[in-house]
Amino acid sequence: MRFLLTIFTISFLFSCSTTPGNVAFKEEESLIKSILKPLAVKGVEIKEVKATDGSPFKDFTQFEVVLVDKRRNQLVKKYIWVSKDGNYLILDAFKIRKEADRVSLVPVKPKDSEVPLKQDLSWVEKIDEKLTKMNIPHVIGNGENIVYIVWDVYCPFCYKHFGEIVKKAKELNLQVHLIPLAVHGKSSLEGFVYFTKLAREKGMEKTFQYLLKKGEGDFLKYAKTFEEETKKNLNSVPAEERESLMEFYKDLRNSLISHNITATPTVIFIPKGETQGYVYVGFKPLEEVIKKK
Repeated sequence: MRFLLTIFTISFLFSCSTTPGNVAFKEEESLIKSILKPLAVKGVEIKEVKATDGSPFKDFTQFEVVLVDKRRNQLVKKYIWVSKDGNYLILDAFKIRKEADRVSLVPVKPKDSEVPLKQDLSWVEKIDEKLTKMNIPHVIGNGENIVYIVWDVYCPFCYKHFGEIVKKAKELNLQVHLIPLAVHGKSSLEGFVYFTKLAREKGMEKTFQYLLKKGEGDFLKYAKTFEEETKKNLNSVPAEERESLMEFYKDLRNSLISHNITATPTVIFIPKGETQGYVYVGFKPLEEVIKKK
C-alpha cells in the first residue's frame, strides 16, 4: 500500500537519494518543513531535509526528506522538488512505463524508501494462538523461523504470491503463519469462512494451490470464480459455525487495525527468542525478511 502526499490530504508516499555536497537551501528547507508540519498530528516527525543530486526536472532542486512515522514504527524517506525561482513545488512524481499496449505509473523513489523500526510485537503470538484455538488452519511449512503474513482472500498482491509462499516455506525452512484481515468487508468475511472450510478439508498448502489454479495466474479470473464458488457453497458451513467464524474474523480485523495493521499483504518477522520485530507493509522477499536481527 502506498500513501500519496498532497497539499490537501497530507497522506504520503516517500523515497530517498544521495547527497551532492555542502549546499545550503535554508528557505526551501523551511518551506518543505512548513508544508509537512501537519503530519505531526498523524505521529510523523520530520527528522531531516537536505538537497540532493539527481533531479529529473530541469530548474528544480531535489530534496530528500527523512521522517519517522511513530505510529507505524518506520523510517520513511521521500523526494520533494522546489523550482529554483521558488515559485513551484512538486510533492510526488511518477515515471511512465510502457510495455506493449500497457501503460503504468512508477513512483520516483529508490529502493528501501520505507525502513521498519524494531517494535514490540508480542501481540502477534496472541492472535496466532486464537487462530489455533478456533481450529483455523493458517500455517504453511514446519521450519525453524516463523514469518507472519497478513492477507486477504481478495487481495491481488496476496494472490500473486500464493505459489511463492508455499515454495519459500520449503526452500527457507520456514513456518509461514497467514493471518486473515478482511479488508473488503462482507465479501472478504464470507470468503474467509469458505476458505476455512476448504483448508480444514484439504490442508493449507493444497488449498493455496487450489486457489492459485482457479485463476491460472490471473487475479480477476480467480476473484470471480472464487466469489461464485463461495456464494454457492457458503451455506454448506453449518449456520452456528458460520456465524461464529464471521464474528471471529470481524474481531480479528478490529484487533489488527488497533495495532496499525491495515493493509494486505503485511509481512511481520520476530527474530527467534524475541518479542520485538519488524513490520513490512507490502510483500517483501522472505529471504530478506529473515535476515533481520
